Amino acid sequence: MSYTSDAEVMKKDGIVLVAPTEEKQLADARKTAVASVIAIAIIAVGYWFVLRRSDGYQVMQRLQFAGSSERFDDPKLVTTVDEARDALWRAVAFSVLWGLVGWVLLKQFWAGAWKAGPGTKMPGAKLGLVFGLGGAAFGLIEKLLTILTIRADGAGIQFVNSWQDAVPKAIVSLAWVKWLLAGIMILLAVAMFVSSLTAAIRRELPVAETGVPDTTPDEDCHDEIAGTGICCSGGGIRAAGFALGALSRLEREPRAETVPGKLGILGRADYLSSVSGGGYAAAAWRIAAGLGPLPDQPIIGDPLDPKAIDDVRPFPNPDEPAGSLLQHVRERRRYLANGPGGMLTSALVIVRNMTFHFSLLILTVIALAWPLGRIVVSWAITGDDRSPTAMVEGLNTNIGVHQWFPPLAAAVLAIPFLVARLFLDRKPIRQRVDAAIMALLGIAVSLAIVLIGLPFAIDWVIALLPDGGGGRLAVGGVYGVILTTLWQLTKTRLKASARYLGGVALFAGLIVFGLLVMAHAADTDQLFSSRWRWLAALAAMVVAFVFFNPDRWSLHGFYRRRLAGTFSTKRTGSEYITHPDEPPIFAYAAETVEGPKPIICCAAAREDGQQTGVPVLSMTFEPSCVTVYRWSDATSSARPAPARISHAQFRRRLPQGTHGHHLNTLMGLAAVSGAAVAPSLGRLSLKGTDALLAAFNARLGVWMPNPSQQKWKRSTTPRLVNMFKEISKTYDPEDPNVYATDGGHWENLGLVELVRRRCTSIIIIDTSGDQ
Repeated sequence: MSYTSDAEVMKKDGIVLVAPTEEKQLADARKTAVASVIAIAIIAVGYWFVLRRSDGYQVMQRLQFAGSSERFDDPKLVTTVDEARDALWRAVAFSVLWGLVGWVLLKQFWAGAWKAGPGTKMPGAKLGLVFGLGGAAFGLIEKLLTILTIRADGAGIQFVNSWQDAVPKAIVSLAWVKWLLAGIMILLAVAMFVSSLTAAIRRELPVAETGVPDTTPDEDCHDEIAGTGICCSGGGIRAAGFALGALSRLEREPRAETVPGKLGILGRADYLSSVSGGGYAAAAWRIAAGLGPLPDQPIIGDPLDPKAIDDVRPFPNPDEPAGSLLQHVRERRRYLANGPGGMLTSALVIVRNMTFHFSLLILTVIALAWPLGRIVVSWAITGDDRSPTAMVEGLNTNIGVHQWFPPLAAAVLAIPFLVARLFLDRKPIRQRVDAAIMALLGIAVSLAIVLIGLPFAIDWVIALLPDGGGGRLAVGGVYGVILTTLWQLTKTRLKASARYLGGVALFAGLIVFGLLVMAHAADTDQLFSSRWRWLAALAAMVVAFVFFNPDRWSLHGFYRRRLAGTFSTKRTGSEYITHPDEPPIFAYAAETVEGPKPIICCAAAREDGQQTGVPVLSMTFEPSCVTVYRWSDATSSARPAPARISHAQFRRRLPQGTHGHHLNTLMGLAAVSGAAVAPSLGRLSLKGTDALLAAFNARLGVWMPNPSQQKWKRSTTPRLVNMFKEISKTYDPEDPNVYATDGGHWENLGLVELVRRRCTSIIIIDTSGDQ
């Protein structure tokens, strides 16, 4: 791999790829953020001064959505043809404006908004043509057709006489396609702004601040090193207790006096591999052993020593030392009750974080549903300016031509392309025909949902509410989701099909809640009616997407602190106290450290289970490097290929502050390795019900820097979009971060990592309880 001033040249499968360097990408991100704001401002200002200030603005709006001469006939709208045509010509100018702005924005700046890694290609030019120029073209045709087909009708205006109102039907179809494309373009512009701003604020942490030498992984981390390895399996707190007993025996056999300072078999081992609950014990021993020579006396203590049992205090003083690591752990074995407030504080923290997490999901639904509600209850669909409750009365019996004709027209236009496809060979022209078919069918389905499906759904939801959809039941959708979730999570046994029902229940509840928001959007007496409330929710979500890290309020931090209060100790002579600030994992790579090197085994989520049948990858943390074993099928026989980064690279890319520091400690990583409850469960996946875990913050996993994306030198702190990736189970291997969870989701013994290192002797402490 070689570098130029503004590009990175890579070779993959014999093809030379050129991708911008990170500095160039970050500069592009800043330009994109500015360009997105300018584009949105130009369109907003142009809309206000070009369209809204026109005398015939309201008539023009009615003309495009009428669909028939009868529906447009409104004696309250009195205007001249000249005023209407003036407004229409203004609309022509505005269509050209927003079409060009959208095309330039998507074509020139789209790729700069997304920082998924080297070689990423985004179809900005095609997006600009479809949603920018394409939407503007539909708008131009619609306005010009309207200008040519309106005439004076007494004090107002009317469409010219035409066969079965063909012209108004064509105009309303063009108008809805135009607004569909324009709405998508606005969403893309907002997404570009959020993504580019998120990338632009990343900063580099100098090597001096990391406290770790800037060495490459290949110099320090090797697979094929023979030696002795000990692995502690997963199995929760049961495995931790059993592993402590087994390790205490291994550090006392053979006796320490036969090999002074080596603590028996355990002290002379080369590796100490651990998974999940076994990692609590392994990390506890390694932290207590310290960063220097091993002590002469056993660290854990003898579990069968009567004195060790008698000395256990039921309510120990946190600052009072224990005589052994085992005594310290026994006194604090109810680890969830450690810390101020005990179990009550733990419960309050869980409820608080869950409420905050779910409120962000609700705010997102409000931000997306409110504009749709304004559209559904507007004159464009209902033909009246009434409240939602009044609007839905008889709605399902009054579907007009302006609602069913646009989606029907789009579907009918796809028929000639379907027929033509039967006579085309497999050539590029057939691909273009397929693209046209999919686009037309997508437009037809989208318009059918907005014009027919949503009004029916809102009618159905409000009819179910006793008060007709009053504000006091506006959050009924939330209650429904919570009740459904409790039912799902408290069932003693789940049948195979029930594993898919959790996600269905979640999304059904969110859809119901979204329909309530839509129904209230145009009613001034309802909870979600005010546009200012919606703007506040939208602004809050933009801020959250740019600055919020979902790992901050996940249960990982709480879980890690509770584990550290029990298992993380500092040796003072022959006594042990709770470690106030344990060292980072790379500190155990120093030559002064005696004893086995720790290997903490985790699982990195992926979307599919190709090659292995398990939708996770093996991910390990060692003192010298961080590794994820990606599967490569470039050859006939697929095999795992290690991708590594040094701890200097890893530390630079972690979130800044104490949260990032604790992700780099043994107990912090042991908490990741023990993240048994997470939206990604690997071989233990609950399928669709995994989405419930993500939605209600049952998340012990953590987003970690992706070792396979080695070019990043700056912080790749996860943002709120990662929360939605967990809900939708979207884990892209090219993302800057991977979602790390319990190592038992991939392999629950920790044995594979010792086999990879060609250990000649392996001792397995197995309390996994697997079948």
